[in-house]
Amino acid sequence: CWGDHCSKNNNDATLESFKRFWSKPEDWRINHDDNTEVAYVPADGERIEIKPTWDMVIDTDTAILEELIVKGRLSFKNPAPKIALNAKRILVLRSLHVGSESNPILSEAKIRLHGEDDQENITYTPELPSCGKCLMVVGELQVHGRAVGKAIHRLKANAYAGDTTLTLDTEDISGHWLDREIVITQSSSDEKDYQVVTVKQINGSVITIDPALKSNHIGETHAIGDYTVDARAAVGLLGHNVMIEGVHEGENKWNGVIIIGDHKDIEGNQYRAK
Repeated sequence: CWGDHCSKNNNDATLESFKRFWSKPEDWRINHDDNTEVAYVPADGERIEIKPTWDMVIDTDTAILEELIVKGRLSFKNPAPKIALNAKRILVLRSLHVGSESNPILSEAKIRLHGEDDQENITYTPELPSCGKCLMVVGELQVHGRAVGKAIHRLKANAYAGDTTLTLDTEDISGHWLDREIVITQSSSDEKDYQVVTVKQINGSVITIDPALKSNHIGETHAIGDYTVDARAAVGLLGHNVMIEGVHEGENKWNGVIIIGDHKDIEGNQYRAK
């Protein structure tokens, strides 16, 4: 492990018996009862560390942090109104919880990655690439949002520019799709040929969308010798309430990176570039 943050980390440290809250200035004191230290809430551009013994709860939108290193436990308040964790780089050495299996988050929760691809990087080990504008997890990541059924299907038939219906490869389309945004992946070499539309009606395996398609999308497989190539476009639900998103800033349009180095538990969440 490279860097001071690694040598000082202790995943076996006993967590404090009380919870700290992001919005409370006094909870950012290293020693909770030490009134000689200045109490404050982290501001834009700061490098922040969640100490190994801390059990910190995000109960408000955070400032856009330059760097966040989680050596203790960091979790989203639940239940809570909309909450967003904003940072350029996040390194999870111990645990980050966005809901749990027994208590999933039902409101909107976001982890928002800011910046550009050429900004300062963070490095954990030679085995894990360094990255800027990233979420790097070498500890535990739990993400549990509202259940939406199966979130990704594929086209069963070709769809053409101007079409307002899509035929999918299943009739088991969740009712959660109705009036929600979906994405149809591109079938060309142009990455901009994907399209986001809204589901207006569900009839078995056929969904009605708005607006109409702007380009063609393949819904067929192709046999090449002894092999079958699945060229069908994917159709995925975008309306998840828990999201990890890369925020476009400036002209570079860098989407951000997620690197998982240990274990994760992700359910009902979504990653997207905005």
